Amino acid sequence: KRRNNRYIRKLEGEIMFGSVMMFGLFMTCVPLFCISSGMVLRNRKISESHYSKIIPFIIRYAILQVITAYLFKYVSEQPVTAAQYKSILFSTPYFISMYIQIYFLSPFLNVMYNNLEENKSKFILIAVLIFIYCLPSLLRLSGYNILYNGWQSSYVLMYYIVGLFLADMKFKVRPIISFLAGIVTMICYAALIFIFANHGKG
Repeated sequence: KRRNNRYIRKLEGEIMFGSVMMFGLFMTCVPLFCISSGMVLRNRKISESHYSKIIPFIIRYAILQVITAYLFKYVSEQPVTAAQYKSILFSTPYFISMYIQIYFLSPFLNVMYNNLEENKSKFILIAVLIFIYCLPSLLRLSGYNILYNGWQSSYVLMYYIVGLFLADMKFKVRPIISFLAGIVTMICYAALIFIFANHGKG
């Protein structure tokens, strides 16, 4: 059997299939965070008031980092060096810095999206984003590296715009439909991973 290079496990059996499904579920946390950011910040404009509102968030985070450093001192059984304190205080989780950056950029993304007056143009934008973000990855999994995949590093922008789109369209979906769609998506995700890992060319 071909091995998964990332986790060095054979992708076979019901337990591994369920594990891949759960992995796919947990991997949605950051995308959902970015999508919800787009929905919440959709009305923000380029103004001093917008940028000043990020200051309390940064202050609260800094306070939490200081508390974490002191807790680490009391929990650790070994002496804490100045270098370790510095590492704790200034080691920012990527999603914190990611949110701050998307917060600064959000008014400009809002202007771009809101200038698309027709719904048709907005649907085309979403289709193009899906094309340039998703298709290169699928092709690479199949062994065909024919499309540039550097856009993946800026996936936050795509999810933010998806959030703008969902808030704008105001889709209404029953909870049971959302739940069933999530289950089907997880199964399809795991099936694709099994197919590409065990039988694909890549």
